[in-house]
Amino acid sequence: MVVKEAREGNKGKNGGSRKDLFLYLISFIPIMISHHPECERFKAHVFHCGRVKLCVGCFIAYPTGVLALTLFFFIRLDKIFSPLMLLFLAFIFNAFTLLSLTGLTRNKIIKSVQKGAIAVGVAFLLTWIKAIPLSISLSTKITFSLSIIVVFLGVYNFKHVFTFLNTCYHCPFIFQWWRCPGFTSMREKWEVHGLPNVLVSMEGFSARMKERREKGKSLLAIRGFIGGKERFQRDF
Repeated sequence: MVVKEAREGNKGKNGGSRKDLFLYLISFIPIMISHHPECERFKAHVFHCGRVKLCVGCFIAYPTGVLALTLFFFIRLDKIFSPLMLLFLAFIFNAFTLLSLTGLTRNKIIKSVQKGAIAVGVAFLLTWIKAIPLSISLSTKITFSLSIIVVFLGVYNFKHVFTFLNTCYHCPFIFQWWRCPGFTSMREKWEVHGLPNVLVSMEGFSARMKERREKGKSLLAIRGFIGGKERFQRDF
């Protein structure tokens, strides 16, 4: 019922105009920059730059990776270190990923160092590809390098999305983003401009997830994926 009223309000009062679309896009800018809701559960994932919240992972990792790769290119690091040393350094820096398993990355400083280290590790890996003494063309090396970047970004962003959804899954507001405190400023902007709360479209999804959680099923059926707690205990 709420969803129907929101849709009718959108067609009637606002008429789906370009201005409304523009206002919606403007209201999404803060969360597009921070990549996380304004919620205490995500405070370790963002840092403040004045009044703006920025995603720790993206605004640390990407610039650091680009700067490191640019520096390695100009100082010709592949001529300074052997391919084996470059591969070793890539492994060492990327090993910082394991910090996520320890819980230490709840600390924002440690998390920032981890993201920066991983980015430098990827830069070392790409430099290693350039340095390996194989009789392959430059275009093949570039293709291989781009493949590494795509795979890295895919895995990184999948983990990012999974962490986001898993946090919301265990929240009292379980995907009730139309009233969740983490989206308050965005909803306030909609109210100021007379725009309907489009997040009410998640009402049905939220209800299904809540029912799923009450039945003891974890997000994306994690227990089923690893064989279940009972099976784990039986086998070990």
